[in-house]
Formats: sequence, C-alpha cells, structure tokens
Amino acid sequence: MGFDLNVRKGCFLLAFGKDGPSAIIGHRTAWLLPRSSSMNNLGPRLQREFAEVAALALGSTDGTSSSESASALPPSAPFSLVAAEALLIMFLDRVTLSLQRATNGGTSLLKSFSSSGSIEVSTFQLEVLRRTKQRLDYLKEQATSLAKMLFEALEDEDELVDLAAAVGGRTEEWELCFEHYSQSVEELGLEASRQLEGLEDLERTISLRLSSRRLELEKMQLYLDILGNGLSMGALLTGAFGMNLASGLEERRRLFWPVCGAIFMSCGMLSLGLQRIVSRRLRLGSGAPSLWITTGNKRSTGSSSSAGDDGGDSRTA
Repeated sequence: MGFDLNVRKGCFLLAFGKDGPSAIIGHRTAWLLPRSSSMNNLGPRLQREFAEVAALALGSTDGTSSSESASALPPSAPFSLVAAEALLIMFLDRVTLSLQRATNGGTSLLKSFSSSGSIEVSTFQLEVLRRTKQRLDYLKEQATSLAKMLFEALEDEDELVDLAAAVGGRTEEWELCFEHYSQSVEELGLEASRQLEGLEDLERTISLRLSSRRLELEKMQLYLDILGNGLSMGALLTGAFGMNLASGLEERRRLFWPVCGAIFMSCGMLSLGLQRIVSRRLRLGSGAPSLWITTGNKRSTGSSSSAGDDGGDSRTA
C-alpha cells in the first residue's frame, strides 16, 4: 500500500506508504496500524503530537493529556482534523530526522574529499556513498509521493467536500491543512534532491580521478612493454652469440665489450624508436577530426567567378 487518502462513510483512511503508519480516522476515534518495527511506540507518539496540536487549537501551553484535549476541542478544530494533522507532523518529523542523518553523512564525505583532494578512495567510503544515495533516493520518493497525495486531495474539491461531510470540519480548514503540509514536504523533497545531486557530482568526480589514475597506469604499462620489446632484441643477439656455432668472434678477447655496447645501443635505439612511434600515434589519435566547411560566401564567389569565366569564354568566342 502506498500513500493514499480514501474517504468513506463516517471516516477516512490515511496511509503513509509501505513503511509508514496507516490510520482510520472518524468523528471521535482513530484506529492506528503500524506496519514496521520502528512504529512500535506509534500510539504514545501520536498521543503526544495530538496533545500538542490540541493545545495550540485551545490556545493553552500547559501540559494536558490527549483525552482531556480531545474532550475540550472547540468546534473549529474537530477531532479528525487534529488527528490527521498530528499524523502528518509525526511522519514529517520522521522524514526530517532521516534526511538530517543522510545529509550529515553526505556532508562529511564531501568535506573529506574536498579537504584531502587525493585520489585514494577506500571501500568503506564507497559503501557509505552508495548507502547515502540509496537513503536520499528513498526519502525523495517518500516526499514526492506524500506531496502528490496532498496535491491530488487539494485539486479534488468533491473529495474535500465529502471529507468534511464524513468526519467534520470545514472544507477550507482541510484545504489549509493539506496545503501547509504539502509545502513542507515539498521542501523536504527539494532538499533531498539537492543532496542527491551533490553526491552524484562527487561520484562522477571520483570516477574521473580513478579514470585518470587508470590512464597513467596504462601508459606506464605501455612504456614497460616497449622497454621489454627493446630488451628482447638484446636477448636475441646474446642468444645468437651463445649458441654452439663457431663464428670466430668468440676467440677474440677484445671484442667482448664492444659487442656488449653495440647490443645495449641497439636495445636503446629500438626502445626509443618504438616510444616515438607510440607517442606520435597517441598525439594523432587524440586530436579532433578535421572538417572542411564551405561557407555560402565562398560558394557564391566561386559560382560568380565561374560565371565570369563562362562569360569571358563566351565573349572570347
């Protein structure tokens, strides 16, 4: 069951999503249905909120119980309206508290990355970022669904009239109540969206930094491969001299160091040549493709010149 507001004969059903509470509110009574483990103390909390809203309606600030407040409510503040407002306040407080916790986690992540400026990201930080994004996305969905429910109730005038006729109160009072809390929940949704955008920007920044580090490692690996190819030529030459084939050079003692120098020089030249080839190909590959664009003036000039040439040819003829 999602967010819903259904008016029935003598009562109405107010549901706050699959994890939130549900209530059937009548003229003088309300039945509560907690649907999660965090709603075990739903009754006492709702009674406290009801007493506070009733005290505001009565204009008193002293601590009165919910039963005394319900019996002393004025006609301008019916029980159903006060109970619905207490439920909305309790749910909005819950969403606000969850949003503050998620915002604190996201703010700490942003500060840590902005202050350090390092590319190193731990697995724990990535997990915190993922969970914070999921929590903000869930809170945004909750706020959007509740705001949609309240806006639909405001737009349907017939439903407001039926609600006032079923549980009491005036249509203007229900309209003001729904409009006030729809604005509050819309602000919560905007705050969740803003925090979610900040975390998405942080995630893209981390991805760019990791991509830059990965590119540096790939370039290093490429240069090491080039160096290995150059050294392979030296291994080839030394293998040729190390075979049991008589060439006459092995009998000359003074040729050892010149041959070693020539092998090292050939390895270095091959490595440098491969590095230049790869660097040139990388520079050519990173450049933007060239496009030849012919403007209208040039086309007109060319056509006029060609026309002039044709005219000249005709006159010559």
